[in-house]
Amino acid sequence: MTGKIVLVLRGTCSFASKVNDVAAGGALGIIVYNNPAGNAFSRSSGATVGTASLPAMFVNQSEGADLKARVARDSGLQVALDFAGVTGFRARTDVSDFSSRGPSVGSALKPDLAAVGEEIVTGAQNSYSSGESYSPSGFIDTAGTSFSTPLVAGAAAVLKGARPGLTVQQYRSLLVNGAAPATAGEGVTATLSQAGAGVLDLAAAVGGTVAVYPTSLSFGTGSTLNGTVQFSLSNVSAAADTYTIQAVPAGNHPAPSISTSSLSLDPGGVQQVPVTLDAVGLAPGEYSGYLLVSGTATASVARIPYWFAVPGSEPAGISILYQDYYDYARSSSTQAVVFRVVDAAGLPCTGSLRPQFKLAGSGTVRALYATGDIPGTYAVDIRTGTASMQLDFIIGTVSESVYIPVI
Repeated sequence: MTGKIVLVLRGTCSFASKVNDVAAGGALGIIVYNNPAGNAFSRSSGATVGTASLPAMFVNQSEGADLKARVARDSGLQVALDFAGVTGFRARTDVSDFSSRGPSVGSALKPDLAAVGEEIVTGAQNSYSSGESYSPSGFIDTAGTSFSTPLVAGAAAVLKGARPGLTVQQYRSLLVNGAAPATAGEGVTATLSQAGAGVLDLAAAVGGTVAVYPTSLSFGTGSTLNGTVQFSLSNVSAAADTYTIQAVPAGNHPAPSISTSSLSLDPGGVQQVPVTLDAVGLAPGEYSGYLLVSGTATASVARIPYWFAVPGSEPAGISILYQDYYDYARSSSTQAVVFRVVDAAGLPCTGSLRPQFKLAGSGTVRALYATGDIPGTYAVDIRTGTASMQLDFIIGTVSESVYIPVI
């Protein structure tokens, strides 16, 4: 590879290994192209290249396939890597692909809150190279809900230390209802079922003056929804304040009516606020929005999510509940993938259609079957070959792909 720029398909070894292996062959640079389709840099492991110093670029699958086809037509193809215009990406509040989505199987709004779960730099063990979270430096760049969860726990500890004397529910509300808006992509607002009330904002929680219970309002599911729920509003500041309350639906979704648009509370004061929904004739799907509670004497704002759904009979999506991180060559795996077919509301689909699959790569699917006690949930047993495999699940007009590395 001396003097060449090498095109490499993303696979099972680390990015650092790819870059160092190519560098050892004398290459001038490396272009890694994604194995899953799509433009997103979706990762199942750390993106670090460690101490590797060879110039490297990452491109999506279609761009890599195009380069590969060009090389096949012209073995002397000239390629240049231009880093002159490269700048750091602005950090966005996008929901990670591995983050759990709602609603819950009990038809309630979930999650409650989102927190940072990617690009986490934290301590690592450096004594056992085959163990979890190993790095010779003692630090790793990692990702996962296992890291976002303790961030929220730590935030709760900081909040309690800064604001002693409140109740558990008030601390919970300050964290949840003081969250900042989350996104699902460039300029795309995340839904409540993707990010709950939003992204953890500890500064807003510490400075919050109003707490609510419950932290979100669920009106349930059905083709006709008529009902009233209520929440309690409490003043957790040291001064009296007047609060305005308004409903802000997502898009053109129906808005519930609020019993009052304004109320005054002394320090420590609490008042119940009824909220009524009257929705008839809606198409299948989930409907949501926020109740915004704003203080007059302070800049504190609390956002109370509300949600309801109309179930559908047709498949609208496939949610991957579990998949093997990797499997060994020529091995069998029971329930290597578990997924759920959901309707337009994100609820388990109870229709008569059954999912099918397509297999790319080596190996075989031994069985695809319904599992568990929740409708629309399926599992797949596999037997691996000598190469990685991709499973494409199809039901009706929707599909979802799962990539399983084989080592």
